[in-house]
Formats: sequence, structure tokens, C-alpha cells
Amino acid sequence: MKKRRIFVLLLAAALLLSACATPKEAKNAGEQEEKSLSGGSFILQKAPVPEKTLWAACVDGVFYTVSEEFSGDIVYHLRRDGTEIYALPGLFYAAAAAPEGIWLLENRYDGENRYVLTLISTGGDTLCSLDLSAAWSGQSFSHFLLCCAGRLVLLTEEAELLALSPTGERLYTAALPDSQSYPVAAGSGQVYAVQETGGGNLLYQIDGESGELTPAFSCDEGEIFNGSGGAFLLLSAEDGLYTLAEDGGSRPLVIWAECGLSPGRLYGAESSGEGGWLIASASGLGLLCPVDPSALKPKTALILATVSPDSRLQSMAAAFNYASEDYVVTVVDYSDGGALDAETAKKKLNTEIISGKGPDMLCFSSLSPFPYIRQGLLMDLSPFFGGEEGISLDDLAIAKALLNQGGLYFLSGDFALETMVARYSDFGDRYGWTLEEYLRRESALPEGGQMLNNMKRETFLCAVSARYLSTAIDWDEGTCRFDCPEFISVLETAGRICETPEDTDNMNFGFGAAKVAEGSLTAAMSWVDTVWKLAFEKKTAGCALSFIGWPSPEGSCGSDVRLSSPVGVLKGSENPAGCWEFIRFMLENSQGDLPVFLPLLRQRVEEAKADETLPVRMTEEDAQRLYGLLSAVENTAIYDETVLSIIMQESAAFFDGRKSAAETAALIQSRVGIYVAEQGG
Repeated sequence: MKKRRIFVLLLAAALLLSACATPKEAKNAGEQEEKSLSGGSFILQKAPVPEKTLWAACVDGVFYTVSEEFSGDIVYHLRRDGTEIYALPGLFYAAAAAPEGIWLLENRYDGENRYVLTLISTGGDTLCSLDLSAAWSGQSFSHFLLCCAGRLVLLTEEAELLALSPTGERLYTAALPDSQSYPVAAGSGQVYAVQETGGGNLLYQIDGESGELTPAFSCDEGEIFNGSGGAFLLLSAEDGLYTLAEDGGSRPLVIWAECGLSPGRLYGAESSGEGGWLIASASGLGLLCPVDPSALKPKTALILATVSPDSRLQSMAAAFNYASEDYVVTVVDYSDGGALDAETAKKKLNTEIISGKGPDMLCFSSLSPFPYIRQGLLMDLSPFFGGEEGISLDDLAIAKALLNQGGLYFLSGDFALETMVARYSDFGDRYGWTLEEYLRRESALPEGGQMLNNMKRETFLCAVSARYLSTAIDWDEGTCRFDCPEFISVLETAGRICETPEDTDNMNFGFGAAKVAEGSLTAAMSWVDTVWKLAFEKKTAGCALSFIGWPSPEGSCGSDVRLSSPVGVLKGSENPAGCWEFIRFMLENSQGDLPVFLPLLRQRVEEAKADETLPVRMTEEDAQRLYGLLSAVENTAIYDETVLSIIMQESAAFFDGRKSAAETAALIQSRVGIYVAEQGG
């Protein structure tokens, strides 16, 4: 019998959320002191598989993969060492390697689910096909398939196992302990059910005749994978990969810190032969290749702190760790996987920073950068740009918005844009409008018309005030400007607008751009997260559009940039060059649809112009409109929540008529002034 190396890549995004280390674990992972290895010595390389690989197996040194491609429709291909041997006629669900070939589970949907098991030889011939829906009408199956000891094991949507012979005969059914349990195949061919408990895992042996579950043994926390490479089972823990014995005892195969690795939580692991291991992590498929301990080059540890799990950032860190020969980034979740609330997590993080034991970098997805900027704790990244071989600030598609804090204190690989679309015939080539124009257009609305859908005074005031903050506060001088005509006009406009809140009797259905075109809306919110979204809005409207965002006192650009996982570097880091290497990698290797790195953004635009499968065909005119808007955007949607809270609290008395706009502005000036002075000091 051939040695089988089987691997299933799980794509559930929720699994990423626990991929972050805790602060203590991260610090331990960064230690590079001399000591004997308790696991094997490995380097991590990218696996030789196609992009968008959903499943892979290594059988006697030959890689078999299932990958997806887009050519009008999604098509799935089975490949042998990169050469296609079979195209799946249905939706790919799962695969498993067997001595005689590759079993494929697919859904040949024809108005109803039709699940089919197909056995493909290593040469690409169809050996047999089992129509599961004909035998089990109405039964739905999950993206799971095991092939062990001559049996096929499937998992139904009801968390029930179904074991079949290769000819389709039902051998047994077994109910899993709970909905979170999952089956694994031991190296002996025995199938077990894994149940996660508060203190680890409990494994049940499944009787091969009756399907009855019998408690077998317990083991430590972590993901359990099929046995292979001589291992009874595999255990993926936060610090490494272990083999499991039949009594639950474990032995380390590889300890990540000892090899200078930080792949994060694994989705799967199988032997690739000759002592190597095929693994799936946040960045995809990789090969753990054994090496002599003397060949391991120590890497400098970099700690990137978050106060909540950030799966996209973890994926980027894992990709960087593949590529870098000098550094390894560990993402540390200071909320301990959500066990701590945000405020407690921030206090813990700030205590470490003050004590000099803090991280190298901070992620500002759920953390405000402003306190760190004001206290001089963040590095200005601008000096890293320039030079003959460096990245220029001109290579940032949204440089104006990023530099709006008096320096470049955080960067992200990709972003989205919040704007409002309006008729070009009404606004022309501009990116903003004034408060006065808003009220003038509102007074001229036709019967039944609205300025903005689902608008309330509080929503309007918060949105306009947020953009006003960038010009109203001077943090260096410790001053602010709220008791002035500009901000009083913001308050007065918010108090005068016609509110149009939605309720059960007043729902506004349909595309906003289409309602703008017909004239029932003056402007509509647009969330731009692809290079072709503005072109799609134009197509939906059926007419040319302007992108004006929110109004402001002076009519400046009213659109905002929302960064995905923005990262800054602490001045206390001992390795600023390594931090910059990670941030540069993040810029140059973004997989987002709107990259911050302009060369990548232009590449996405050209791809969109050539892609006939998109909802809209992007033109060069559309591209220039996008570039023009991005160059005009002045603000990132990261605002001081304390100041906004003061504004909203004090404005309540203005909205209910107890105070005038001038009195309200004076109160806001007083409170914000004290806060700004304290922060500046």
C-alpha cells in the first residue's frame, strides 16, 4: 500500500481569530538564547502548489491539489505536480487520497443539491462515481471527507458521521458529541471524534461496525489532525506541532520559537515524506523542511500588539515570516482572545510600554493612535521613504490623508473609502460641498425628496464634526477652535436639517445611486472597497456622478479613508529597521482590492479594466476619476472619540432648545480645551 499524505485546507475565517499569541507567550517566543532543541530543526518554505489551492496531498513525493479558477464561472481543477488531470463538473467540497487515487466530494447543483463522490486515478481517469443524493435524498454534507482503512467518512450538516465502503454501501452512522466536535483518522486507521473541553480535548473511539462512541483519552488544548508520518495523531498547539500517542501523551515535532518560526494557528498538518511536514497557516500552504540545527539562522523577534484579534494582520505576519530571513513577527492579542475588555487590555498594554517592556509595533484597528502620537511614543515613518531603492511617499495612493497628523505615524496595506455620490450635473468636478449649499438644496427639494437617507441631527453633527477636528485642534500648542463662527455654523446646520429617519412606515429600498439619478435623493452613501466600485455606482445610476462626501464649513473634500489594520512603530523598539521591513512588506504585498501602495493599486485597476467577469467593465475615464478622488481625500476615519463624545454630550441641550449654538460652542470649547491641554502636556 502506498504511503498516504493527506491534507485539507480549512477556509473558515473564524478560525483565524485565535491565531494570536498572548503577551507572555510572545515574549517567550522571542528568546533566542542557546539551548538544546526539544523538537526538530526546521525551516519553513512555500509549498509548490498553485494559487487558490483548496486541498493538497503529497503521495510518495508527488503533490496533488484542487484549486479554483475564475473564467466567468468558478472552475475547480485537480492537478498532479501542477499539471491538470481533471476538471470538476460541480462545486468542490472536499477531497481525500486513497491507494487507488483521489476521492472528490462535490455538489453538482442543478436547482437542488446533488452530492457526488468520484474516484479519480493518479492519471486522471474516472474510476467510479457515487451519487449520494440518490441514495440519501435530502441529505446535506459538509466540506469534509476522510479515507482510511478502506472506508470513506463524510460529515453531514447535522454533525453526524456517515461511513461508506468504496462501492457506496453504508457501514455505520455516528452522532458526534456536539456541534463543535470533529472526526480525525489515526495512523492505525481508526477514526476518533474530538471534543473540545475547557481544559483540553477529549477523544472518543468510533466503533467501525456500530458507530458507537467510547471515551478513549484526553490531551492538551489545540487542534487535532490526522495521523501520518509514523505519528498516531498530530496536535497543533500555540508553541509548536506535536505527535500524540494512543494514551494522549505528546512529543514535540517542532517548537516554533526554537526554529525562529511564528506561523500562527495551523489549520492542518500532514507528513510530506522524508521527515518534512505540509502545513496550512494564515498565509497558506507551507513545507516544514528538516535541517541540521547548525543551519538555523536566529531571527530577531518583533512583537506587534493588538487589543483584539485581527485575522488579516495575522495572515500578513505569517506571510512576512515566510519571506524574511532576519525577522519573525508575532501578533500579540492583549485582550487574550477577548477574555479582557478593551479598556483592561489597553491598560495592560500601556503598563508594559511605560515599563519599557512593550511591543515593537501597535495595530490601531481597535486602538486610537492619538494618545501615543501626542506623548511622542510613535515614530514618524516619513524618513524611511525615499532613496534610490526605497519607496517614495508618492507611491502611497492616499498620502495626503495619511500625512494629516503632522507626520506619518501609521500605515496599512489596504483601505476602503467612505464617500457620497451625487449627480454630476448638479455638482460637477469637485469633491466637497458647503453647509450653506446643503441647506439651500434642502430648501429646494421636490415633494417627497430627501437630502440623505435615514438622516438624523445627531448623525449629521457627529459626521461633520469628525472631519472638522483636523483643523480645529492644535495638539502641539495645546489649543482648539470651537467657540468660532465655523463650528457654530456646524451646530446651526445640524439643528436646521430636515430629519429623515427610517422606520417601519418609511423604508427607502433600492440602490442609492439609482435614487440619486432619479432625483429622490440628493446624495447617497457609498462604501468603496474595490477599484471598480465607483464605476459600478455610475452604471447603477445610469448617469455621471460626483463624489462629494459629507459637507463642511469651507467645502473641502468630504470623503474619508478607512484603513485596514493600520500599524505604527513605537520609539522604544530596539529594531526599527525590522519594523520598517515588515511595514514595507505589508505595503508591497497587500492582497486587498484597494491597496495603499500605488503600483499595486494601478495593477488592480488594469486588471479590472480587462476583467469581463466583474459587474461593470472599468474604463480609463473611471480610473482617472478614482485617482482624482484619492488624491483629494484629506482624512483617515480615525478620530478622537473623547472630543466627539464631548461634542455630542453638550449638543443635546442645543437640540432640545435649552441652549443656543453659541452657548453650546462655548461649553465645548471649555471642555475640549482642558482635555487638549492635558493631552498636550
